[in-house]
Amino acid sequence: MNEKIYNHSELNSMVSPLLKKYRASYALLFGSYARGEATEKSDIDLIIVGDGGFKPFDVFAIAEELHERSGKPVDVYEMREIRPDSPFYRRVMAESVKLQ
Repeated sequence: MNEKIYNHSELNSMVSPLLKKYRASYALLFGSYARGEATEKSDIDLIIVGDGGFKPFDVFAIAEELHERSGKPVDVYEMREIRPDSPFYRRVMAESVKLQ
């Protein structure tokens, strides 16, 4: 596992080409990286917001490719699978950083 701690700009540079490749509108970075609390062992947490051409199962490809680029564990969700009335959604909306 890579022990580098990435900044938001570095993460955006890794994520942006994947969003274009898989026709997603943008990603929301959340968790320790969004809060500025990442450590060497932190994973990268993303929620993908797709556009008309985005296929929900592409979250798996994005996760795999981001893992290959970053050397970090990656958790990726698709926005449509998250209930807006859930505590998880509210937490993500409160702390997220938009990547595009």
